[in-house]
Amino acid sequence: MYRLRLKFAKQDRLRFISHLELMRTLERAARRADFPLALSRGFSPKPRISTGPPLPVGASSKSEYADFILLKNPRVKKVVGLLNSSLPEDLRVVEAKYVLLSSPSLMSIIKVATYEVKVRTHLPLTDELIERRVADFFREEKIEIKRGDKRRMFDLREAMVDLAVEAVGAELLFRTVLRSSEKGSIRPEEIAGALFGLPPALSFEVLSVHRTGLYAESDGRLIDPMDVASVGREEI
Repeated sequence: MYRLRLKFAKQDRLRFISHLELMRTLERAARRADFPLALSRGFSPKPRISTGPPLPVGASSKSEYADFILLKNPRVKKVVGLLNSSLPEDLRVVEAKYVLLSSPSLMSIIKVATYEVKVRTHLPLTDELIERRVADFFREEKIEIKRGDKRRMFDLREAMVDLAVEAVGAELLFRTVLRSSEKGSIRPEEIAGALFGLPPALSFEVLSVHRTGLYAESDGRLIDPMDVASVGREEI
């Protein structure tokens, strides 16, 4: 068997489908393309398709990943062409590569995500005020956020690797790097909530969330999942 790793973009109208719907879409496209999908064992065999961390509904991305376990190894260019001809236009495969069958799952290796978040506040913000807000944010040793029934607590400062904020007309653009943990992942819009929740609190509206990258991490270096346990293009 062979493990084929895909990098794909999810954008525009497809931003609003759930992770489960995404998995079904990938499976149907692979079946329409007549891929030699390997099946799981048991009473209800299913195609062996897995992905990286789920993308929040409503968010777009240019760097999502999926692994297909195949019984044969068709050439990569053919795979990309067949899949893109079977997928909706807002879901595009941008790269494909075979990785070692024994390589760890995407969920286990992906630890860092980068995002761009556009926000509109209901009060004008100067560059000075933005800088002060970010500085106050990083001075906090711990910023806890509550989610759902308020029994799940997350430390936003622990997850935050980097944050840059800039004004773009009447909007603010957040560029952030977040590290996941065993407790779960921080939602990028929660950063804006924490930043503008510092006194005096400001009301705001999240306009868009875009995931720009997902990465494995080794010795402080960020690694593209396509480069983890690759068998090399020349072998395909």
